[in-house]
Amino acid sequence: MKIAVEARYLLSKEKTGVENYTYFLLSALARAEGDHELQLYVHRRPRPEELKSLAPFLASSRAHFHVVPPLKLWLKLWMPLAAQLHSADVGFFPGGILPRYRPFPSVMVVYDLCWAFYPEFYPPRELEFYRKIFPRCLAAAKRIFVISESTQQDLARLYGDAAGKTRLVPCGVDESIAPVQNAAAQVRERWGLPPGFILAAGTAHPRKNISTLLRAYALLSAASRPLLVLIGPSGDTVAPLHALAEELGIASQLRWLGYIASEQMPLLYSAAGAFVMPSLYEGFGMPVLEAMACGAPVICSNTSALPEVAGDAALLVDPQKPEMIAEALQSICADASLAGELRAKGLLRAKAFSWEASAQLALKYLQEAAR
Repeated sequence: MKIAVEARYLLSKEKTGVENYTYFLLSALARAEGDHELQLYVHRRPRPEELKSLAPFLASSRAHFHVVPPLKLWLKLWMPLAAQLHSADVGFFPGGILPRYRPFPSVMVVYDLCWAFYPEFYPPRELEFYRKIFPRCLAAAKRIFVISESTQQDLARLYGDAAGKTRLVPCGVDESIAPVQNAAAQVRERWGLPPGFILAAGTAHPRKNISTLLRAYALLSAASRPLLVLIGPSGDTVAPLHALAEELGIASQLRWLGYIASEQMPLLYSAAGAFVMPSLYEGFGMPVLEAMACGAPVICSNTSALPEVAGDAALLVDPQKPEMIAEALQSICADASLAGELRAKGLLRAKAFSWEASAQLALKYLQEAAR
């Protein structure tokens, strides 16, 4: 089975949710046993500094890169046309958009439907895409991968006709995401961070709810609260967060590290006294799983897919109640027994998710689509 993949995301400089899902799932597919081939279509030749991250594909006899120049209508026409010339049996489009020209059965990925529940967080042009083009893609897809049962339920509620085509292919934990020895010393040397800091990861997008986290942090005693470390691409909405931190009088106890490459994240997770993800909505919440895999005590929202991912291994909070988040932070920081219990539960919980298992599911459903 030849699987044509829209693989531009493998060359993204700053990988977040979509890019990480694409990278780790395809890496596992490249390692998996079977009669499949990955035909990976990119828009340019990889640069020398990118070759290291592409090693799982370059070392696999199942993966083959094809460069289709970045012409106008790249996704709509030229990439699928090139795949047709290579006799593709099925197309895999992890970006959530299907091409206009589809000479073979096509599979797309739906990560979340946040735009439907929080339209105020999205610009009009993006909303127009979701309301007009997204339904057409759902209708055209032979199969639709969803990354959580929560997203699957949301999709069935809003687009009932697509429900029969959805298949659950969840996120996993890469073997490189694991506790790091001497992490505290290493993060002090690399970033100057003291031990026991509170860590939060995500973009400055309003749905990540960092503003409420800042308000919760401000409720902690100034004399005893650990440093709050925020990481992730800043986006256009970071300036108001800086202003809010100044207004709350906590700016001196914050560190904004910006984007951190995935290979460096285990260091921060392992050294953190607590990891918190107060999102209003998540399609999965991969950082929760990664933090658990590195032994960090986790606090996360009780909404959307986060309880499904965290299970009983995290403190669940109402993301719209800063006092509840503050109470959870205080509990972990003050109670070493609770922190240890969450660490142990998190390590066990993370083992329930693997990219190898997700790759086997993906193969099964891609074969369904090809038939």
